[in-house]
Order: sequence, then structure tokens, then C-alpha cells
Amino acid sequence: MYRSVVFAAVSSAPQAEDEKASIPSQIENARALIQRRGWSEAHPPLVVPGISRSIDFLHEALEEIPALKDLVDLAKHNALDLVICRDYDRLARTRTLLTQLSSYLSRCNVQIYAMDKPVEPIPAGEFQRRRGGLTTSATVEAFAGLEAEREVDRIRERRYFGMNAEMRRGRWAATFVSFGYRRDRQTEHGRVIMDVPEVCPEEAEIVHRIDSLYLSGMSARSIARQLNLENVPSARGVRWTDVVVLGVLKNPFYAGYVVWGTRRARRVYNPDTQSFKSKLIEVPSYARLREALGGPPGLCDLLSHREELERDDVVIVRGLHEPLRTEEEQHAIDAEIRLRRDAGGRGASLTSKAPRVFGGLVMCGECGHAFKGFAVRSGRVYYRCSYRAQGATCGNAAHITEEAIYEAVITVLTQLAADPDSIQEYLQSRVIEDAARLEEEQAGLEKALAGLTARRTRWDQAYEAGTIDLTTYGERVGGLADEQAGLENRLGELIRKQAAQAQVADLQAEIQNAVTTPPDLSNPAEAKRLFRSLIQSLTVTSGQVTEIVFRT
Repeated sequence: MYRSVVFAAVSSAPQAEDEKASIPSQIENARALIQRRGWSEAHPPLVVPGISRSIDFLHEALEEIPALKDLVDLAKHNALDLVICRDYDRLARTRTLLTQLSSYLSRCNVQIYAMDKPVEPIPAGEFQRRRGGLTTSATVEAFAGLEAEREVDRIRERRYFGMNAEMRRGRWAATFVSFGYRRDRQTEHGRVIMDVPEVCPEEAEIVHRIDSLYLSGMSARSIARQLNLENVPSARGVRWTDVVVLGVLKNPFYAGYVVWGTRRARRVYNPDTQSFKSKLIEVPSYARLREALGGPPGLCDLLSHREELERDDVVIVRGLHEPLRTEEEQHAIDAEIRLRRDAGGRGASLTSKAPRVFGGLVMCGECGHAFKGFAVRSGRVYYRCSYRAQGATCGNAAHITEEAIYEAVITVLTQLAADPDSIQEYLQSRVIEDAARLEEEQAGLEKALAGLTARRTRWDQAYEAGTIDLTTYGERVGGLADEQAGLENRLGELIRKQAAQAQVADLQAEIQNAVTTPPDLSNPAEAKRLFRSLIQSLTVTSGQVTEIVFRT
């Protein structure tokens, strides 16, 4: 009579819920087999209620799966002869883990009986004598391990391509949905119907408020602080931070776009736990774009680099959900984020507790890094090289006061105002420089649009030749249409910029007005707004303003 134990397992928590029949069915069928064969049940069933067995090494599996550890302990203490499971994949989903577990159990004189691939067990004494030469069970287990591993790969591939297809249709197939939306995942015949997220009015109002506060000049950190003071609920109950606020501002989902596939799960070694864990890693094209921009890309950046990203199977399409922003509003937010990033990040905000009038505008003439403003006890504001302040090597050691910068700027403005022709000449030279840059960018966009036309022709030819089916053709052509819309939108922005830059009279009038009515340093927020509208950057070297670049 064999001393046996039933081993039942499922791979995810939903499969282990009370209304599911999988685990009770496994136990019931195994006990029926034990009763028919006249074996004994030496221990209550060992159950894995929703833990993946796609693990490569036995020591990791014993740490993560308590039921597997209990099985090994029973075998080690000679408490059983047989472990009964529905199939070998209930014990392990990789061939390496199944081989290690089988070898360990065999060493403890314990045999595996898989009901779907039964190999008749042999008496304990005979098994102990012959276990090194039992080729039948070893062969079955080897093939079962390969089959289990291949099934895991198939499930993973089906899930990936299924989600990819849903995303390309504009649906949202991921687990979590963006703050401001809610979802109703319904099932039909046991299958989940991928839904289109609906707007949650209460949360959508918070998103609109964040947009307006940021565009009015408030920093992401100040917005987060304000929301926390008012106990405004956030996504999944986390506290508002500047990172969370910027995530809301940059999220293309609010502009009606679905972006998916920028990260992939990879098995990486964790030296702290000395084990392999699954980790989300950015795909190469997205990582390069993020590094080039110095932060997560906005919608305009994604659309501009769409062709490169799609080579890594990143999905960028218009969603079926209702947007909370127009594309123009999203581009305005992205432009403001870039402006503040280029001007020194947080220093460019206008409504901080003690705004520095020239914060984000002053650059180091030695190393090119931004100057950071700080106040002493007397309330006087100084600026110094942020790179040197961090301990780095920079020869620009001298500080400069806010009043000194103010006087230098007003002096230059006065000189310009005294000679209107000099303003016109300066602004026209800037227009020529910027127009050349914009024309170069425009040429690149027009070339990209021409490339889209060529790609559309190739897809048309492939469909006419029967190389691709109608569904694939529709998806590809739809993707090209979205990409073309993004490029044309960016091209329109450039043309509008070029038209606006040709009009220098407005800026000339602003300079005249700033000289006639200079901004008051006692109202730093107002002074900062004015100087930011006039000045693009200031360069300071050895405590002196050496260059002022005005906006055009």
C-alpha cells in the first residue's frame, strides 16, 4: 500500500476563488483514484492557491511556494511514497524545476503519479533499488516538462498578442486604467470582454484642475502640496507628489491616445535575494528617446518618433475612450513642461512659496548648468552655479545678487529702448536664426510625411497581392493615418511659429513698456512673469551678466 499525498495547484488567484471548481476537482479526482487503487492518504492535500510555478530553481520555488516546501519536507522525513497530481505542470511549469524536484523526490524514494500521463508506480523497495535506471518515468517527466514550459510560452504569447490586438483597436486591455476613468470588466461565456473606460466625473474634475493650475504657472510640487492639504483623493490612494502630478500632465491617454508596450517583462538576477525575478524593462527605442529628452516623452515626442517606436512593437493609436483634453491642450502642456525643463526645472515655476525672479533663466558661463537661487537670513537673494554647489568642478565660483541681475537687465532694456532700430535689428537677427532652425525641422517632418506615403503604397500593394489580410491591412493603414495626423499637427505648429516670429512689433512694444514701467522686485511673482516673457536666458560669469538672450 502506497502512502500518498494529493498535490493541487492553480497559477493565479482568480482561479482559486470559491466559485471556481479547479482545485476541488483536482482533489476529488485524486482521492477517487486513491480509493480505487486501495492506497492510503498520508497527509491532507497540499494546495497552491494561485502562485505561478514558472520558476527555474528548486531553492527559489521552496521559498515562494509553501505547499512545495511541505511536500519536500514530507519526502525528506520518509512520510510518503507517492505524490498524486493531475499533471506534471501542477508541480512545475519549467522543465528545469521539474527535473530538480523529481530528482530530489526520487532520492527520498518518492514517486510522482500524474493522472493525465500515468506511469504505474512500483513497490517502494524495488523503486529504491532501480530508481537510477527507470527510463520510462524519466522519459515521460522530461517530455512533460518540455510540454509544460511550451504551454507557458504559448499562454504568454497569446496574452501578449491578444492585448496588443486590443490596444491597436483603441481598447484598453491593461489591468489598471488612468486616474479620471473607471471600467466595468464584464464576462461572456467565461471570457473577459475588454471594455472601453468611461470618464469618472469627480476624478476628471481633478485632472482639469491640475491642468489649469500648471498652465497658470504653479509648479508640480506646489500642486501636489495643495491637493494633499485639501485631502483630494488620488489614484489607488497614494499621496500626491510632483512625480504623480507630472505623470497626470504627460499622460497621452487624457488626449485620447492609447500608448502601450513601452516596457517588457524580463527575468533579471537580483543580487540581494540571489534569485531571478521578473522586472519591467523599457524597450530600446523608448529608453533612447527618454534619455535624449532627459525625462518621459510627451505626446508630441511620441508621435514624432512613432516609426522608430513601432519597430519595437510599441502601440500608439487613437483610443475609443472619451478624451479629457484636446490634442492642442496636451501639446500646450508638453510645451510648458519642456520650457520649464530647459529653463532649469522647478526653478521655472511662478507661484512657489518664495519665487526667485530669475529662477530657471540664469545659466553658468563656465559649465553651462543652471544657476540656483537661494535666500539668506536678511532676505537677500543670491544665485550660484548649481553644478558647483553639488560639489562638481566649475571655475565659476562667484555669487551674484538678484539686484545685480535686475540692474543689468534693465540697463540693457533701456539701451535697446533708446534706439528702436537696434531692437528691430536684434530681433530680426534672432528671427533669421530661429527661422533657419524651424525650416530644418520642417524639412525633416515633410520628409517623414513622404516616407508615410511610400509605406502606405507598400501596404496597398501587399493587400492587392494577397500577402496580408484585410484586418492587418486596416490596422496598418489606420496606424499610418494616426501617425500622419501627428506629423501634420506638428508641421502646423511649426508654420504657426514661423508666422508668429515674423511679427517682432509685439516684443518691441513689451521691451518699451518694461523700460517705461520696470517690474517691482517686491512683487517677485509678477516680475518673474514679465522677465520670462521677455528673456530666454541669462549668462553669468565671474559674478557679472555677460549675455542676455531675448525671446522672439
